[in-house]
Amino acid sequence: PIVGKLRLAVFYDIGNVWEDPYEFKTGNLASSWGTGLRIDMPQFPIRIDRARILTRDDEYSGEESWVFWIGYDM
Repeated sequence: PIVGKLRLAVFYDIGNVWEDPYEFKTGNLASSWGTGLRIDMPQFPIRIDRARILTRDDEYSGEESWVFWIGYDM
């Protein structure tokens, strides 16, 4: 926690998606890291994340991504 209901998050993500769910190619994985802000309001949590790419899996991978999320994860 930073102050009260305000928290900071740091994350690392790696993976990919293939047509065949049982086809796993370890050489073709994307990875990224990022930081986020969590605001824990009662019944209304807010998450703001920014990710930056480390490794592309193909030419369609973006450079960076912003995610704004309201509510609880299911």
